[in-house]
Amino acid sequence: TSYVRTTINKNARATLSSIRHMIRKNKYRPDLRMAAIRRASAILRSQKPVMVK
Repeated sequence: TSYVRTTINKNARATLSSIRHMIRKNKYRPDLRMAAIRRASAILRSQKPVMVK
């Protein structure tokens, strides 16, 4: 299996949008689109700083 690593240095909305476009343009498996978006948003959520009350 070969993997392609892509670094996206954008805000959250642009990141998820570019993931959608990559999956569509590269004719990658469309059934995995939602899983890829959910994983990316989980990664973005984990990178967000925690607000201290």
